[in-house]
Amino acid sequence: MAESASQSQALDTLSFAASHPASTTDPLLAATPLFARVFRHSPVGMVIVAPDGRVAAANNALGRMLDLSPAALVGHPLVDVGLSHATDDLRLFAPQPDNPGTDVPLWRRGRDGRVRHFVASLQTIPIGGETHVVAYLQDVSEFQHLSRALAQSEARFRLFFENAPLALIVSDAATGRIIDVNAAACRQYGYSRADF
Repeated sequence: MAESASQSQALDTLSFAASHPASTTDPLLAATPLFARVFRHSPVGMVIVAPDGRVAAANNALGRMLDLSPAALVGHPLVDVGLSHATDDLRLFAPQPDNPGTDVPLWRRGRDGRVRHFVASLQTIPIGGETHVVAYLQDVSEFQHLSRALAQSEARFRLFFENAPLALIVSDAATGRIIDVNAAACRQYGYSRADF
């Protein structure tokens, strides 16, 4: 995916800021050319949000995650590309100089109708004398799907365990310590759960 002129300009600003640092003791400014290369080629979805809340640059990995070209993202607020937050308030992407970093849950409905879930890790970064936000997006859709499936499986097991007519005792294999017992075990052995 080709870079748009404004995205290239934002990354060139990064390179210029690095080659003309106000202070050579600022490691971020000194590392900016490397950051620009990492940004372009990272397998992690990354976006730079300008002080006005609009996308200044987006990498190809983010384009693939959102099924949009990076050029289509540049110049638009993230809410315009369908990213949503629990409060629908994406002002949290507005630069906050005193905020060292935040993780924000987001979601987006894809063209196929499925909802994909993301976690955006936000960091502020100085670019050309202004504070921008760099967001690293991770698709956690599969993790959330597996978490729900695990919770459902645990609920089914718990229901089976509690209602089984046979005495069931769960113990630690290494120590033999009893972890849990069901109601049938309490009836059969005449002890309460606390006594086990």
